[in-house]
Amino acid sequence: MKLSSLHVAFLWHMHQPCYKHPETGLYMLPWVRLHAVKGYYDMARLHEELPGFRSTFNFSGSLLKQLSEYASGKIKETFLDLSLKPASELSKKEKQEILWNFFSLNWETMSDPFPGYRDLLQIRKQIKSPQDALTYAENVSTRDILDLQVWFNLAWMGHYAVKDYPYLNELRKKGRSFTEKDKTDIIKTQFEIIAKVIPLYKKLQDRKQIEISVSPFNHPILPLLIDTEYAVKSEPATVLPNNNFRYPEDALNQITKAVDEYTLHFGRKPLGLWPSEGSVCDEIIPMLSRNGFIWTATDEEILNKTLKEGYEKKSLYRPYKLEAGESEINIIFRDHALSDKIGFVYSRMDPDKASDDLVANISSISDTLAGSKTPGLVSIILDGENPWEYYRQGGIDFLNKLFSKLGKAERLKSTTVSDFILGAGPRAVLKNIFPGSWISHNFRIWIGDRYKNQAWDILAEARRVIEQNMPKNRDAALKNTVLEKLYTAEASDWFWWYGDINTSEFDDIFDGLFRANIISIYKTLGHPIPGHIYTPITETSDRNPEIKIPSDYIRPVIDGEITDFYEWRSAAYYQSLERSGASMHRATSMFTGFYYGFDTENLFFRIDPAEDMAGRKRLFEDIKLIFSFSHFQKESAALTLSFEPLELTVKNASTDKKFSLKNNIAFGKIIEFAVPLKYIERKNTKLLDLRVSIFEKGTLTDQVPSSGHLQVMLPGVEFESRIWSA
Repeated sequence: MKLSSLHVAFLWHMHQPCYKHPETGLYMLPWVRLHAVKGYYDMARLHEELPGFRSTFNFSGSLLKQLSEYASGKIKETFLDLSLKPASELSKKEKQEILWNFFSLNWETMSDPFPGYRDLLQIRKQIKSPQDALTYAENVSTRDILDLQVWFNLAWMGHYAVKDYPYLNELRKKGRSFTEKDKTDIIKTQFEIIAKVIPLYKKLQDRKQIEISVSPFNHPILPLLIDTEYAVKSEPATVLPNNNFRYPEDALNQITKAVDEYTLHFGRKPLGLWPSEGSVCDEIIPMLSRNGFIWTATDEEILNKTLKEGYEKKSLYRPYKLEAGESEINIIFRDHALSDKIGFVYSRMDPDKASDDLVANISSISDTLAGSKTPGLVSIILDGENPWEYYRQGGIDFLNKLFSKLGKAERLKSTTVSDFILGAGPRAVLKNIFPGSWISHNFRIWIGDRYKNQAWDILAEARRVIEQNMPKNRDAALKNTVLEKLYTAEASDWFWWYGDINTSEFDDIFDGLFRANIISIYKTLGHPIPGHIYTPITETSDRNPEIKIPSDYIRPVIDGEITDFYEWRSAAYYQSLERSGASMHRATSMFTGFYYGFDTENLFFRIDPAEDMAGRKRLFEDIKLIFSFSHFQKESAALTLSFEPLELTVKNASTDKKFSLKNNIAFGKIIEFAVPLKYIERKNTKLLDLRVSIFEKGTLTDQVPSSGHLQVMLPGVEFESRIWSA
């Protein structure tokens, strides 16, 4: 095979954890069903309509199995039951769940474009908690509830679902006053589409337009299954769980199970494996080789850490042979920046400009490789399902333009990973690989804080019980049942959502599913269940329930006014600055709360004065607020906010320099200010501790929180990863 100067390999990774409750068989969350009718179907149909464009797709074994079960139509699911039940027969509790959960999508791109859904969203914006939803459930009309049942399912129908089933567009235009038949028709169509998904991918692979690779069955972090000590090898400061988890046989079985599941659906064995979250270490290489894989992949930061001083950007654009003892495998490395642009940046750009930017970036790589004796490869690897919630039209406009422009570029050629590997010829050899993932080249997203480590200790405890009991029992069916629950509990997703870095409205369900599988292991073995496993790990968290992590980047206009309702919608909010108890100072009664958020260059704050204070600025004359940032108890920066006259200064702790930011603040109905991140010493820090001190006439009257600190997330990979929820 003759290769041109630069090939481009897109790898679209798709996975979902097992949402099925191990005891009831009930699917607790709907994301397999809803992503199937949007991301999975859209991506396959788009490639079907563009037969000249080639990609590699990646499925976890768990996702393939769940898609197959949904395709059979013989499933039970909580959100599906809530959708199908006639609106007039819903209980108050069921209405509460619908009001709270049936806006679980990106409001800007999947609700706001449709007036009927947007009107219902005004109700949801008044609901701040499940208890609020219960109150609203008492008075919500049957018509509104039925419309909400319809809209939640209709809004998730992707571009090609609407194109292939035109009646869906008619329902969008209708907008409201739907019928029960409208609702059941949508659900019926969803199941028809799901039944098409795997066969459509098989058809595309059989005609050699796409390649399908796999991830380990339940999407575990393989190095951590092999030995949790890998977390320290990757980042020495990591705090390990009390109990080491060291079961390489589990890692091997997760790989083997994925191969078997793939073979069941596609009639052949896969050639490539994307390790969960790009997590690699030397010990996985023999496991991959043993299962017949010819390639694997990870992130460019791993290559950088592996090559050390020998790394240069050109090193990224070629495949390598990774050797581990007598085993070897080809390995490619994703272009971190270009992959993340698709995932996090281009959704906020015009599709034409975004696609031009990516093609220009890839073309510039071609220029740098001119004259190279070996063919070049740009590997763009990212989530293939979640980003499209943040794009208008589900990303189809952007992808159409991108694929078309790449197809017309003379020096660029789309390829599958295997085709490139098989035709690329000799390659450089790596004798080892730095252990890490595609997120900050370490494993801190899944291990190292109190709550993640608690989950690892629970898993390790259950694993030892299995090891002690299984040799005594020769019942093969029982053994398979126990191991299935164990492998499900090893999924990365449960650990992802524990702790403060990543959070969602469904944390309790993720926690419940993890512990349900552990409990079911003990029940199946007839072993006493430790009482602490019944306590939700999420309930042991001491994080302040009044503050949330920002849900997306924000770009507010700093004018002291609520210019647009949406400009602060994705910010984090701390409920109240009224903290004093017995002695209420004037200063602490003047503010109701504050928001914080950021873009890639600035931190933004909004402070809301008490309603009767906003128009009386002279009352703020003697008030100052100091926002103190620190990291590991070492002060990083301090912001001082004075109101009369209005002044904002920032002092950097390391340089002791003070800067005036008078042009970055406005006081109108609200107080808004922006602080360039360059003024806050943060290095590679992802979280800072924040304390707000309130002074009146130079005297400290209160601080928020009254003890400890708030944790403020900063922009970076960890934040960008958490907005890929579900």
